[in-house]
Amino acid sequence: MRISAAASAPAALPLTGPAAPASSRPAPRIPAYVPQASAKSSGEFNLGLGILGALLGAGTGAALLFVIAVALGFRIPFIGLITGLLAGYGARWLYKGTDHALGVITAVITFVFLGGTLYLLFGIFAIGSIISLLVSVSVAYRIAST
Repeated sequence: MRISAAASAPAALPLTGPAAPASSRPAPRIPAYVPQASAKSSGEFNLGLGILGALLGAGTGAALLFVIAVALGFRIPFIGLITGLLAGYGARWLYKGTDHALGVITAVITFVFLGGTLYLLFGIFAIGSIISLLVSVSVAYRIAST
């Protein structure tokens, strides 16, 4: 069976269709999507207020820890957790939400306040103080960030 090149070539089809009529209007431009920056209202998140809430909560918790420890004459295990709870909820309440950066800042504030209070009360860091400090800091972070 022999196929010739002339027989196998299809007839040439026109590559372009009929010419489009000329238009006096230019082609419409599709604008690129540009998100509009909305102005923040007073009810939206405010990191400064969140930090203030963390400072107030940690200060209140540290003062409460100090008063209880001095009044009772000994330390109740994990009472430093109150500092972490108050700092985390204070930051979350005044920030009006949660944020990772707020959680980190709240954890650092809690570490400084509670660490200073424990050092002021006991002078050295016992293993119980370190565990209480770590638990309190992690609680403050989790509440303020999630």
